[in-house]
Amino acid sequence: MPELPYTALPTPATPIGDLKSWRMILRCAGCNKVVVVALKDIASKHGAGLPVWRAIDRLRCHRRLNGTLCGGIPRRVVLAECDTYGKTTRITREVVVPDG
Repeated sequence: MPELPYTALPTPATPIGDLKSWRMILRCAGCNKVVVVALKDIASKHGAGLPVWRAIDRLRCHRRLNGTLCGGIPRRVVLAECDTYGKTTRITREVVVPDG
């Protein structure tokens, strides 16, 4: 699948296979932990045709709080397009994924 044109912004219905250089920045509703996940990693596990909203719906927090699993859902989700050069990553564009 081709990458999105630079002027096009992803929507919740965009297949994650089209977002190879994008990452999801997630904030847990339960423990407020922030996690960054590469969409190419999610696509390799769940398939490239999975829409962004469905990928977000499947994610749960794996942080341990006092020995118990948090299991919270994402409260805030930001899609960020990143340029990576060696060990340096720079965010070039961000899109907030709305609830609902």
